[in-house]
Amino acid sequence: MSKLEKSLRPEQKFNGEPLEWLIPKSDLNAVDVDGRLEMSYTVKLKDGRELTPSRTQTFLISDAVDTGTLLPAPEVGNGGGSEIDPGNYPDGLPIIIDGYPQPAVGDYLLLAWVLPSGEASVQVIRLDESSLVAGRFSLLIEPALLLASLGAVQVFYQYAREGASLTSHAVPLDVTAPRAVPPMPTVRDSTNAGAADEYNINAWDIRRNGAYVLIPSEADLRPDEHVEVHWQGDPNGGRTIIQYPDAEGPLVFNVPAEFVPANMGVTPSKRFEVFYRIVETNTGLHWDSKAVKLLVLPVDETRYERIDCPDANADEELVLVPAGGRLKLEPWLFIKKDQLLSIHLSGIGAGSVPVTEVLRDQVPVTELQVKEGVDDLLTHELLSKLQPDQKFLVWASVSFDGVQWTDFPKLDLTLKV
Repeated sequence: MSKLEKSLRPEQKFNGEPLEWLIPKSDLNAVDVDGRLEMSYTVKLKDGRELTPSRTQTFLISDAVDTGTLLPAPEVGNGGGSEIDPGNYPDGLPIIIDGYPQPAVGDYLLLAWVLPSGEASVQVIRLDESSLVAGRFSLLIEPALLLASLGAVQVFYQYAREGASLTSHAVPLDVTAPRAVPPMPTVRDSTNAGAADEYNINAWDIRRNGAYVLIPSEADLRPDEHVEVHWQGDPNGGRTIIQYPDAEGPLVFNVPAEFVPANMGVTPSKRFEVFYRIVETNTGLHWDSKAVKLLVLPVDETRYERIDCPDANADEELVLVPAGGRLKLEPWLFIKKDQLLSIHLSGIGAGSVPVTEVLRDQVPVTELQVKEGVDDLLTHELLSKLQPDQKFLVWASVSFDGVQWTDFPKLDLTLKV
């Protein structure tokens, strides 16, 4: 029996981790089938002393694996598909091993990732008490290794302890080139705001039918994939995911008008992203497109309903009577249940002192009011604070996003006694 000795590589230093030696495949091929390998090691200290040699392990060499002894294949954390897109795993591809019969502390667990070249990248862990409690083991194929593995690969694991070892079934995989980021969608009727990805759209133009998001044909949608549109607006009523295309066509998605008003504004903070997501139907893996950064320009104040006082005459004069004066606000553009509504009054009181009152302070709109509008009252007590023959203003304001407020047109009344 010929003897092979391997010396510790000079660049390998002991730092508390297990030391490794690589036995060339040519040396293994030199061993006859049904032959054996005997392995042991010795440690020589810097002062020249040599420690007691380790026990010898004997490995029998066979020409084939008995498939009846193979362990279950590892689980690849990609949802079960055979294709791997490295772009989907920025933190690495998880490989799960559900354990094997009678694992023990001190066992070695080896995960082998076999590249298209035939070269194998190997990870080795040694089991401890915590490993046995968990009952399953998770290892990562690093992103850099995925990118270096384009083509057909295999992954399997082995366990070994003195006198015993087993190998699992291998999982064949196809590592594809990372998918390019899908191109940006278009929001119909929007106009470019300067930067390549910044667009504006007028809320008035989409008040009835909502916004239409168009997916470019270059999106490279595959047969087992579907698209959903993400309208990433204000979280308080301005955000939604549209999962089904419009009847107009498979690449046209309609965002209902109810998700428009919460996003209205003119400041950069109101600009939000609109993108589409390509989803692999069977696995749930997805690719997000480049995003349009959209600003929804608000509707002009004059286009909203002005509050009315049915008890005032045609000259907008209101006579002071014990019953006060009724107010009526008809349903307005973008009205919605639970929207916050306030009603204000501003006028001149005795001694020319300003009078300001909030008749309704941030009160949520009810479902009935969505259909029939809002009724309120200018009480006799309130009107008595105002100077006769002086004009006063009454108006409503609404918050579409719970933060910003939109004033409606003002009603200009004159109090008569």
